[in-house]
Amino acid sequence: MLMNLANDGYLFRESVDKFGERVHYLATRIWKGVRPFYYFENSSQSKLTEIDFSNSQPYFASKAVTLVPVLVPEFLPILPLLENLSNKEDFKKFDQLCTKGRIYDHWVTIRGYKPEQRNKAKSEFIKILYGKLDQKVDYAIKAYNAFEKEFPSVAEAFVKIKSLTERELPFIKEVYLDKDGSFIPKYHCNLSLLLQRCESRFIIKTVCDRLFKDGVQNFITIHDSFLTTEENVQVIKNIIASEFRKLSIEPPVLKDGMKDLFVKK
Repeated sequence: MLMNLANDGYLFRESVDKFGERVHYLATRIWKGVRPFYYFENSSQSKLTEIDFSNSQPYFASKAVTLVPVLVPEFLPILPLLENLSNKEDFKKFDQLCTKGRIYDHWVTIRGYKPEQRNKAKSEFIKILYGKLDQKVDYAIKAYNAFEKEFPSVAEAFVKIKSLTERELPFIKEVYLDKDGSFIPKYHCNLSLLLQRCESRFIIKTVCDRLFKDGVQNFITIHDSFLTTEENVQVIKNIIASEFRKLSIEPPVLKDGMKDLFVKK
């Protein structure tokens, strides 16, 4: 019933949010468990699969110095704060782990979690990226302290970015708004704003533009992933890698496959 309503256009108007410029539509809003049942009308028998950026947000954080001038010039004021960061040994470690898609696994080890607790470790790591500077919850304080100990120069850079105000980043006055349209000084959101816009603009304005120009069909985006037919997988992976290499950036690890959420573990 739900899918029939969606197919008939009764549900889910398309939109682009003002914050991270993410595209929201049917595929991003319906439970991911139904994705194996999607199909493209002109290729209804083709099996679909997802292409996913491994640890996407941390990856884009590790490449911010290169990506800011190209993708998010409104964040140019952060570049002086990141000066010499690439020379720090802990940043090199952070960068390598993010590039190889291993940062969440590394965090599992750092925090003493069990391998099956990887999702918990991932959630905790994302909260470090997105969280407020004045954490008051005990587990959040412990997590941040562990991050600061493991990656001190990276932690310092994140604090500096989250401390910038509308004086340095005037555009945030049009982004951090309450329901009445009044500005809210949510400066801790600066980092998540940066990373989501990097991710969205690279995927939509860089990769998708290239796919359209190259005549690739039968794909949709779901934030940091692509849903496409199996025959398109290598083509899309190659284009993603190619676009990163144009920027002299080592591409992220790209995973592909379709999880069956109906199978009990």
